[in-house]
Amino acid sequence: MKLRFTTGELARLHGVSKQTLIFYDKAGVFCPREKDPHNGYRYYTEDQLELLDHILMLKDMGMSLQDIRAFLALPDMGGAVAVLKRQQEILRERQAQLKEAMARLDHKVLALEAMADAVPGRITLEELPAVPLAVYPVNPPGGVLETDLALKSLLRTLYQRRLPFVYEMGTRIAPEDLEAGRWLHAFAVYFPLRRACGGSLCALRPAGKYLRAIHQGPYETVGQTYAAMLAHAKAQGLRLTGGSYERCIWDSMTARDPAAYRTELLLPVDVVCADRFAEDAETVTVSVDDVPGDMMGLDIGPETAKLYAGAVAEAETVFWNGPMGVFEMKAFEAGTKAV
Repeated sequence: MKLRFTTGELARLHGVSKQTLIFYDKAGVFCPREKDPHNGYRYYTEDQLELLDHILMLKDMGMSLQDIRAFLALPDMGGAVAVLKRQQEILRERQAQLKEAMARLDHKVLALEAMADAVPGRITLEELPAVPLAVYPVNPPGGVLETDLALKSLLRTLYQRRLPFVYEMGTRIAPEDLEAGRWLHAFAVYFPLRRACGGSLCALRPAGKYLRAIHQGPYETVGQTYAAMLAHAKAQGLRLTGGSYERCIWDSMTARDPAAYRTELLLPVDVVCADRFAEDAETVTVSVDDVPGDMMGLDIGPETAKLYAGAVAEAETVFWNGPMGVFEMKAFEAGTKAV
């Protein structure tokens, strides 16, 4: 006499829930084979044990019940191998997507933790590395609505093209708008990328020196910190030489109260560029935003020199860590001598 199993018995034998077997039954994937003619109860038979093992294995491979049902109906091994190979490709694709998602999550956690140590409102001058960006223009008049729509368009495109972006929305404000107090008038939005890419979306925030401040509070009040940065620049004899880079770190994803939002603000300052590493090189002073592709930065510019000199003048102790540029060459000694 063949062994028979109730739904509960078979579920315990295979380490699954009764609800799972009931669901498989309703989906037509795995149904009880025998029915008791006296009481109408349905039973699974011993020759179905291996079939359930196969179904659970296929489920573990990521196949849907619909795909499993079709797989079990295949007439030969050749068809089965082809389906399994397709499933291999599907899993590899999912693995790549999970790897990207994990990299974005790792970056987000590090940025959130680093922001906890930041002092809102403090203005500093920092040497920052180049950062690849995915950039998208904001339609006129460049207000909050147009900025939000641009961010959504960019995010959708990043997912579609599977570019290696990180979870940090960014906005750029033109220098003339900053001077005019149009703090929310954006001309572009961006997301940082974990590596450079090609195409019309891809750009680079140049390496160089930036005024940096952290604004805390609702984004609509970001002008308070911008005003302080502009006043600081004026007091040090500086002028704006490029558009800002805003980066939302603590936002509505992680902070429930807008008063806790934190946004990083960066303003680029100038740099002396040369067409080659030589005493008689052709030089030009530009914003770090505008370094020509065929030139290199070899000294700080006069505006940055004033900023450094102002900080040194107010200091009681100075730790000198080296020259401002290639001071051995006369063309690039001005920054070091000024400081």
